[in-house]
Amino acid sequence: MKTVEELNEIFKEIEQSVQDKAKKAGAPIFYIENGKRIRQEPTGERFVLVIDSDGTPAQYKL
Repeated sequence: MKTVEELNEIFKEIEQSVQDKAKKAGAPIFYIENGKRIRQEPTGERFVLVIDSDGTPAQYKL
């Protein structure tokens, strides 16, 4: 059985692999950070994705 530290290292490697493949394919990465939905473009630009009070999606550059 793997330790917590070993599993965390495996997860970091998987995360980096997914990010590298998405960047190579020109695809954005979506994730949640501090309770906010984030879209990161292959260029490294990051945007917070929100839905305003009217239900309209909006995004703000970080």
